[in-house]
Amino acid sequence: MPSRRKQERSVTPEVQWEALPAQPVCPIGGRTTSSDDGPSRKRSKTADNQAAEDKSEPDIGFESEQSRGALRQSESATWRSLVVRLAGLRGNPETEALLNEKYKELKVIADRCGAGGESQVTLNQAKESVRNWFDRCLRGSNRQGPAERASICTRVNNTLKEHAHSLRRGAEPGRLSDVLRRGRPEEEGPVICSVLSKELEGSRYEGLWISKESHGIYILGDNHDGSGLPSEDDIGAKICPRIRVVVKMSQQQLVIDGFFHEGEDVMIPAKVPIGPFLSVYFEGVPLREAVSRWKNGQHLPPSHHFPSQSSALKAPMHMAAPMVVSSRQDDIPDETVSILSKGLPEGWEIRESRSKKGVYYYANPAKGLSQLERPKPGQ
Repeated sequence: MPSRRKQERSVTPEVQWEALPAQPVCPIGGRTTSSDDGPSRKRSKTADNQAAEDKSEPDIGFESEQSRGALRQSESATWRSLVVRLAGLRGNPETEALLNEKYKELKVIADRCGAGGESQVTLNQAKESVRNWFDRCLRGSNRQGPAERASICTRVNNTLKEHAHSLRRGAEPGRLSDVLRRGRPEEEGPVICSVLSKELEGSRYEGLWISKESHGIYILGDNHDGSGLPSEDDIGAKICPRIRVVVKMSQQQLVIDGFFHEGEDVMIPAKVPIGPFLSVYFEGVPLREAVSRWKNGQHLPPSHHFPSQSSALKAPMHMAAPMVVSSRQDDIPDETVSILSKGLPEGWEIRESRSKKGVYYYANPAKGLSQLERPKPGQ
């Protein structure tokens, strides 16, 4: 008996995951048709008939450019949501244990993207740096592409949501006061960030970047793509979408005690909950109106929309940035104006808006200038 020749197996070349389609290519095969005078059976088609049928049917094997763009946007949005969640939970023992066990590649991502300090990389650069993590999670799968990577991000994020939820259990005012007083890194940041994030759920600010910088000082917002926060108002005045704030307990509630202008260390008093603070800071809403909106559940007017982290679309912003917020309206003329006036360049002064009480701007009468951005030395 002649010996059998060994069959050599072909080796499939390695393909980069970016080049693969989001959905597997589905070849179009023959169809089963039925005759008028007999049972259903397969019919062979002439070349002309086959060509006509192929032409009339949509191409289901390849996605349109619009579809691919939507999938990439979804991937970016879910990746961003995951990074924001990691930033808020930095130091939490349960989260750290999960990362050490299953997702070591993600341990330093939040820090590199700006949690607790300045960002070193963009969100997209951070995603590219953990390509091996995506490859490892998709190993053995015959489905590759942005939809699958988005699904991975969503699964991990859902697990982290449970961590945040457990931190909020029993977060009564007394416990929050103790957490802030002790200032333990593994406790303060994760607890306070989780509680503040919960207060924004259902609003235009849901999914806002919140991370701890140091004891009692937190970062709200970020400069990364997809934040949905404006960098300037409709008259061109600069609004910093990344705000350093002081968080304290006041009247049995977590409040933004004050905030800092970019690059400055003089705290501007606020003393309001995070929701009204954001409405005043980003939208220019008078404080009393902002407090009333959030109290009555009207913090999402139909005329404006902030995309949440799960949204891949941006809405246009038309907002004015206030210079100060304060819950004590009667104290504004003396206390706040005095604080804001410190260190102003010669010729500049602080003025209160006539149309929006509690909102301030800077003016230089001699030069005929007025602006929302604090003037720089020598300006």
